[in-house]
Parts: sequence; structure tokens; C-alpha cells
Amino acid sequence: MVVIFEDRHEKRRLRESRIDGAIAVILSFFSLLLIIGRLFIFTPYQVSGTSMNPTLGDGDKVVVTDDKEYKQGDIIVFQSPVKENTDYVKRVIGVAGDTVTIQEGKVQVNGEEVYNEEEFGTTDSYRETDFLETYVPKGHVYVLGDNRENSMDSRIFGTIDKKLIKGKLFCRLMPVKDFYCDL
Repeated sequence: MVVIFEDRHEKRRLRESRIDGAIAVILSFFSLLLIIGRLFIFTPYQVSGTSMNPTLGDGDKVVVTDDKEYKQGDIIVFQSPVKENTDYVKRVIGVAGDTVTIQEGKVQVNGEEVYNEEEFGTTDSYRETDFLETYVPKGHVYVLGDNRENSMDSRIFGTIDKKLIKGKLFCRLMPVKDFYCDL
């Protein structure tokens, strides 16, 4: 009887040891992935300001990937062309070859209206007239903040050279209730 009890106890201890080992291997693997990912694949950022409301809020934590291809609708992080040591988060509206027109509060790309007022608010031209037309040259993108009435963007500083882009939004980590990844 005592031998059977010790045998069961030994089997349980062996099973628990294997489970602990498997958990350690899994945690090590994910830690290695995070370290490699951080060094070569993605970068965390914290959103500062309200220019991307309602999509992203002040203090939100996001992760961007080092992607070199951008399309209309992508959210990117880039080095400010007007403020040293400052990064901006904005939405790509136009890519190379597009003509972006802002007139009477509406945004058009190549003659097609995009991103309506109900979604992002009125888009002022920030000019003396309510008309702004910009051709996006090769190697550049045209960006706007989602909070159109409170955003420093391509309406002010023009198109963004792709060399200034640090990455494209991959995941919104915080706040946790708004977590999502663009897979």
C-alpha cells in the first residue's frame, strides 16, 4: 500500500515538473519573440494630443510596424517636418500620384469624396479661400488627423516624405477596452 501511494506521488510530481518545464519553454519563446520583434519588427508609441480623436486618444499606447507600403486609410507615425524631435500620428489620405482636394469642408481624392463630415468633422482648408488642392509626388503621402478641426497635418506642412515615416499602426494596446490589431 505504501509503495502504490509513493508511486502515484512520484507520477504526479513528474507530471507537474513536465508542465512547469513546458510553461518555461513557452514563456522563453514568447520573450525571445518580443525581444526580436522590438529590435527588428515593431515599435511601441504613446499617442500625444487629440488630433486623432475619435480613433486614437491622448495617452493611447500603440504598436507600429516598419512597413514601407502605405495606402489610403493607413494610420502612420512619422517625424514631424516642422517640430524637431516630435513624432505625429495621422491617417494617410493620398499616396503618390493622387490629387487631394479640400473644398467646402469636404475631402476628395482624385475627384472621389472620402471620409465624410459625420465621421471626422468639417475639414477646413486653413487657407484664405475654402479651397486647397495638392498633388502628391512620388515618395510622399498626404496625411490628415481624424480630428479635422484640431490637427496639424498636410494642410499646414504639405506632403510627407516617406523617409520621415517610422511605421504603420499595427495594434492599439491601451486602453485595453479598445484593443485591436490590424492583421
